[in-house]
Amino acid sequence: MKKMLITLLLAISTGSHATVLKNATDTFPLVSLQQKKVNDNITQDEKLPKASVIFWIDLDKSKSNSGKTIRNVKAKVSINKEGKIKVLEYNKKQPLLITNKIDKCLKTFRVKPEWIASGRVKVGENIVFLRFLDEY
Repeated sequence: MKKMLITLLLAISTGSHATVLKNATDTFPLVSLQQKKVNDNITQDEKLPKASVIFWIDLDKSKSNSGKTIRNVKAKVSINKEGKIKVLEYNKKQPLLITNKIDKCLKTFRVKPEWIASGRVKVGENIVFLRFLDEY
């Protein structure tokens, strides 16, 4: 009896038909994995194009990362020849604590010269993800 009940429950929960809620105001919205494109680079819910590079701006391998969360912030930045990054604008409005943390990390962070020389990172304006450990 127990096996039949478990088998029936398993068959119902893994059925091939998905139900669509007509009134989903009290539940989480269904999100598709493929977002509709407005044009080649800009999606509907974002105002900046796709990011070309992800920079770890505060990576310290000597420190423990346990208990910290990784935060990714999409930003339009300016990169000079020496590899220094200056934030021009953020994709979404960021809290003051986050912008202060990013500014503090970018004072010492430099893009590797090999990346600039190889063309992996272009000098000038770029759309990038700034990745760091959120300790707040």
